[in-house]
Amino acid sequence: TVMSSITAADLVQYKGRYGELIAKAECPETRAVITALAYGSLADIPEERVKELPKEVLEYFSRVSLVHAVSKHGRTLDYDVLLPLLRLPSDAALEALVIDSIYEGICTATIDSSARKITISSWAAREADPSTISSMVNMMDQWMQASEAVIAQATDKAVEEDEKLAAAREEEKVANDEVLAARVALEEEYKEYKGQSRSTSRMGGVLG
Repeated sequence: TVMSSITAADLVQYKGRYGELIAKAECPETRAVITALAYGSLADIPEERVKELPKEVLEYFSRVSLVHAVSKHGRTLDYDVLLPLLRLPSDAALEALVIDSIYEGICTATIDSSARKITISSWAAREADPSTISSMVNMMDQWMQASEAVIAQATDKAVEEDEKLAAAREEEKVANDEVLAARVALEEEYKEYKGQSRSTSRMGGVLG
């Protein structure tokens, strides 16, 4: 059967970390199911195989497929897109699935029945497809390089501003010192002038 040596209980128990089971699956069909559960959707499994899945596995599969649809079609999803993708018979069945997904913590979403749209605002993380890891690493490398460049520019700018600030403070200190020196000089001149005035007054008094 599709389940081979991997049981429904295994699939439910390992949900969210199916990478551990993929290598253990001896049957290619079972491996395909687990792989789709890990980072795919119901669309990756032929209809006849989907019918062989235990009810609890199929229900969980439908919920993670709803999350998978976000990566393919965006956060706002039309009923007409989701119904065939999730292989559901009616709008009511789709809405029930979304509500179950919300309660299980797989996603947060809002349902607009009149517009026949569902908006997914957040969702639980899934395993990464090994085929995408290389591109993810490259993207992270590019992000790190860009971040390092921004940090280097910011550091250079900060050093430049610090140097400007230090120069401005030095200029301010020099100006303050000059003002202080001028004030001291004026005070000395004033003292000298006062002293001369007193001497002149005394001399005038003596001569008189």
